[in-house]
Amino acid sequence: MLGGQYVEKIPKRHWTDEENLDMMLKSADNGYDIIELKRSKAPLFKQHRNKIIVSADVNDAVNQAGHYISEIERQRDHFIARYHTDLYKVKAKVLIGHIADDDEEQIGKRLALRMYNSHLHNIEVVTFDGLVRTSDQIINANLGESTHSAAPPLAGQGEVIPF
Repeated sequence: MLGGQYVEKIPKRHWTDEENLDMMLKSADNGYDIIELKRSKAPLFKQHRNKIIVSADVNDAVNQAGHYISEIERQRDHFIARYHTDLYKVKAKVLIGHIADDDEEQIGKRLALRMYNSHLHNIEVVTFDGLVRTSDQIINANLGESTHSAAPPLAGQGEVIPF
């Protein structure tokens, strides 16, 4: 669900001196992404001067991910020597919160999150509903292209309904 660019889940290791990461994934280009998992019901936004901005929970999670990145970069030589893994330019995704489709401020909230993400470097904030929406798009775009999909109907046998 996190993206087709990932080819491997890295076994949980003590990647930093202080804490274990929630998850690390390897991408097809041999890059590594930290996945920081937070609560799906975490508050994402607050009002500030009549504007929607991200909450302290989001900022705290991004700071935590940034700390992990800094620690991993600081210990890069150690990881190469110990694990034979070069974590050069590791990135992070913070999976947190949910924006409801029926929220009357959803457009403003999605825009606020997009703006916030545009100012981050090597960290992206993704909502649980955004992850589900992206997964649905991928599945729907590929229906009928999979070797596991139903075969087209033979003449006279009627329509095959995909499941």
